[in-house]
Amino acid sequence: MSYSQYKDEIVALVAKNSNERLNEFATKILQKTLKYVKAMNWAGLQPEEVPVIQKLVALVESQQIDWPQMGLLLDQLTEISESSSDDAEEMPLEFLEFLVALDNWRAFEETGDKEAIAFVAENLMNLLDHYYVGDVSLDDWLMVPQIREEYLAQVQFLSNSN
Repeated sequence: MSYSQYKDEIVALVAKNSNERLNEFATKILQKTLKYVKAMNWAGLQPEEVPVIQKLVALVESQQIDWPQMGLLLDQLTEISESSSDDAEEMPLEFLEFLVALDNWRAFEETGDKEAIAFVAENLMNLLDHYYVGDVSLDDWLMVPQIREEYLAQVQFLSNSN
């Protein structure tokens, strides 16, 4: 199965799930993403970003997402980033994927667009791709054990919708 087939399958499965179930799914995905965020090189961040990211990590760890607070923190990071002269490309991938996943989840919360939750899952897969895939073609992407394991976990969770 290729990367694009993975994306199509997850979008289709997400569409069949309730909003409550998708919030559970997003929580699980973000929990897995934290492993990479915590291990990243925080030295590449602006000093003002560190306490904000620590608060975001704590919110995700608590599994009690306070969206007004989460939104304020995400907006605060955007303001910090926009006032900085550093390029976004210099930020660690782990940090970017974590923030994009949170923004995708926020988009789901604000609009109800279920496809945004598929993007949350894709953010984790992007991290796994970065760490484990190497020179494997996108057509053989699911042959990488860590990618396949996460794919199967996502499909199982989304297939057992309530």
